[in-house]
Amino acid sequence: MKYIIGLFMIVFLWSCSQPAKQAPYKPIVDVYNTPKGDKIIFLDDYYRSYLKAIKAGNKNYDSLYKADISGPIQSGYFSKCEYSQYVGSEFRYPIVDTTGLKYYTFAIKKNEGRIDSIITDALVVANKFLKNDSITILIQPSNYYNRAMMRKMGGVYAFTAGSKQILIAIDTTVHSWQEVLKYCVAHEFNHTYWTKMKYNKSTPFTLLDWMILEGRADTYADMLYPDNKSPWTMALTEQEKIDLWKRLQPNLQSEDQTLQHDVMFGSDTYPQWGGYTLGFNIVQSALRNHPELKPLEWATMDPKKILEMSNYK
Repeated sequence: MKYIIGLFMIVFLWSCSQPAKQAPYKPIVDVYNTPKGDKIIFLDDYYRSYLKAIKAGNKNYDSLYKADISGPIQSGYFSKCEYSQYVGSEFRYPIVDTTGLKYYTFAIKKNEGRIDSIITDALVVANKFLKNDSITILIQPSNYYNRAMMRKMGGVYAFTAGSKQILIAIDTTVHSWQEVLKYCVAHEFNHTYWTKMKYNKSTPFTLLDWMILEGRADTYADMLYPDNKSPWTMALTEQEKIDLWKRLQPNLQSEDQTLQHDVMFGSDTYPQWGGYTLGFNIVQSALRNHPELKPLEWATMDPKKILEMSNYK
């Protein structure tokens, strides 16, 4: 597979969640052990170390960020995961808004117990129809750079790093974050399950693959939390769906990463979240036509088969 599993994209073995021996900074992070072997790890101490160094007078944000945050987190928690080569994109920019970061980091600490409770419950619910144990969920604070997008998404952003790990950023100033967090865990859990069952790095990953991958994840989350309607599954009007589908049909088997990203997330020529909305609608259409199918059957079903079963022709 050549491309990352996104939004949600983006969550391996227990050894993968251990801090690396050579990490430049090893804070005492808060770890919660859930009943079925899952772990919830709060990464805010890495960010506090960064803030402490800046407060002490070191203004080399880039080198500090790499030394205290991106370097140790990537090497300590993601180096052996299926999508480890893409994790760097989640830590590409140093955080210069230290006032905002201090606030967001404090907010995560203040809500730590509530976050743990929501995720623990959501993992139990997610395992109702699909099974995947020993998942590590890492929690980081939000930051200024993604503030606007976080608000559009309800205060939660997540990235599946492999079959056993999920990275989640939370902005607790967004009033809906608690409800969205449940949905988000279910969505990413579906990605971890697919990765465990189907991932093969040598298999080409097409635009249709990504659309259906996200459509399955949103369908699973929507099934578990039907009252939480995610904006990325409702980003298009009916006419916009028709127009975008016509444009995409000739390119469904494209492996072009730029095209895939533009379709899924939006660009100057493609509407925001258009690929997510169409993917969700295709999976929904297929399951309406075949209500006998169970989650265990469609969770890893071939995207071409799902498309054939839908009304999208």
